[in-house]
Amino acid sequence: MKKNMKKAIAGAMAGLLVLQNPIVALADSEKVVTLGANLTEEQRQSMLDYFGVTEDEVMIVEVNNQEERKYLEGIATESQIGTRTYSCAYIMPNNEGKINVKTANLTWVSTSMIANTLVTAGIDSCDVIAAAPKEVSGTGALTGIIKAYETVTDEELDEEKKELAMEELLDTAELGNEIGQDEASAIMNEVKTQVIKDNITD
Repeated sequence: MKKNMKKAIAGAMAGLLVLQNPIVALADSEKVVTLGANLTEEQRQSMLDYFGVTEDEVMIVEVNNQEERKYLEGIATESQIGTRTYSCAYIMPNNEGKINVKTANLTWVSTSMIANTLVTAGIDSCDVIAAAPKEVSGTGALTGIIKAYETVTDEELDEEKKELAMEELLDTAELGNEIGQDEASAIMNEVKTQVIKDNITD
C-alpha cells in the first residue's frame, strides 16, 4: 500500500505543477450533454429528461466505446470499459471558479474522480452531472466530459495534462482498491490543497 500511496501522491503533485495556465471555463452560453452511443432512443430521451434539457437547448456530443478505450484503456479494467457506452454527462459553465459534480447510477467513477481528473486536465470551473439510465461503471461519462470541453472550446486540452490526469486517475483507482475510492480521492484532494497552500513549485 505504501508504494501505491507514494505513487498517487507523486501523480497528484506532478499534475498540479504543470497547471501554470489553467484553461478558462466554458463560455457562458455553452451547455453540453454527452450521450453514450449505445443508448436506445428511449434511454436517450430519458437522460435528456433527467438533465432537464431538450436537444435544441444544448450542444450534443456522442461518445463511443473506441473513445473510452483511447482515454481509459490500462486505467479502467476491461469489464469497466466494456464494449458499449451508456453513461452520459451534462456540463454547464459556472462563474464560481470551482468544479461541482453529481453522479447517478455510476458504480466505479465517483464525483471526486471526475473533479480531480478535470482539475489536472486543466479545467477549472464548471458544473457536471454524470449519470446513466442503468448501473454502469461511468467510464463513458468521464470520457465524454473531456471530449465535450474540447468540442465546445474548439481547443484541445494539453496532451501532457491529459496524460497526467489519466495517470493520476489510475494511481487513485489502484490506491482505491486497497483503501476505498472515496478515501483515495480524499488523499489526492488533500495533497493538492497542501501543494497550493505551501506554494510548492518543485
